[in-house]
Amino acid sequence: MNAVEIRPGMPDMSYFKGTPDREPALRRCRLVVDRSAGTATWVGDGLRERRVDLTLGEGPGQLAELVRVVYPWFFLSDELAGRLLLVDSGGRVLARSMRASQRIFEQMWPFDVLDASGLPVREERFANSRRLQQAHRGAAPDWPITAGRGWMLLTSMSGAVLVVGLFALFVVLTGWSA
Repeated sequence: MNAVEIRPGMPDMSYFKGTPDREPALRRCRLVVDRSAGTATWVGDGLRERRVDLTLGEGPGQLAELVRVVYPWFFLSDELAGRLLLVDSGGRVLARSMRASQRIFEQMWPFDVLDASGLPVREERFANSRRLQQAHRGAAPDWPITAGRGWMLLTSMSGAVLVVGLFALFVVLTGWSA
């Protein structure tokens, strides 16, 4: 069996203060690549165990490469975040790691660890999470809030208008008066 198992390095856990304990999730996280069978298995580092079975190849939906992405954590901060993406040849995200500060990300997923998979590994840097989402659909699901002040305001205002509209609809349909 030619399977290679890759696990993230254990970062300084003081980073995760005030959040649920991430150590069990990081300990079960792994990428197993079996080049002879043409398969890969990703067990994510999220709070809930998520297993994704993938085939290796260049087609849509097949794992083609590993991409280390670095982008601003939040528009009000200068801190950068990193995330490991498992993508197909079109750049679509098949699976992703949790987002972590760049310092922690470098400890978890260094190039030498990822190179052992035998898959192409590259790093991409983005100006904001919106550009990341455009390049790799599914990489940054929270992009409207983290992409910048304008996108956050637009998202917040849209949500407020939706709530007011639903309340007005409720009042009209029920005939309720205050």
